[in-house]
Amino acid sequence: MTIENRQTKALSTLRKTLAMTAMAGFMLAAPLAQALELRLKANESKMLSLAGEPSTVIVSNPVFADATVLGKKVVIQARAPGATRVTILNSDGQQLASLDVVIGNDSPRNLRLYRGGARYTYVCTPNCEPTLAIGDSDKATSALASQLGQVNGAVKSSMEMGN
Repeated sequence: MTIENRQTKALSTLRKTLAMTAMAGFMLAAPLAQALELRLKANESKMLSLAGEPSTVIVSNPVFADATVLGKKVVIQARAPGATRVTILNSDGQQLASLDVVIGNDSPRNLRLYRGGARYTYVCTPNCEPTLAIGDSDKATSALASQLGQVNGAVKSSMEMGN
């Protein structure tokens, strides 16, 4: 075998090795990008800094979380306990990030009271006040939702009078 043939064969082997290494790197990178998980508590937010400029944010289930773009940052706001996926794209439609957002309701200030098979949730800061939580009894949530509706109505009325 001539020196030229050996060099050609060595170059061919090197190209194959580089191609396989690049493919293996791509295959390893894809699952890692999908494995990003963000854990938040209900009503908590987290600001994320990104390498590129986000243009579009897709929240799979907006019942549980919301997102706001602020320049090169995205703020994820946790709404209610549950899970959703947040995908962030640049203006060319290329994915900048994909996050599995898991929202819990565990806080040392939360108190759950079980009475007659019904659950009631309170937030104690330092006085305990009822709060809405998924899984609470219908009686507890409907009474509190009614009160919150009255308060929101009063606030809206006072704002309309001020304009």
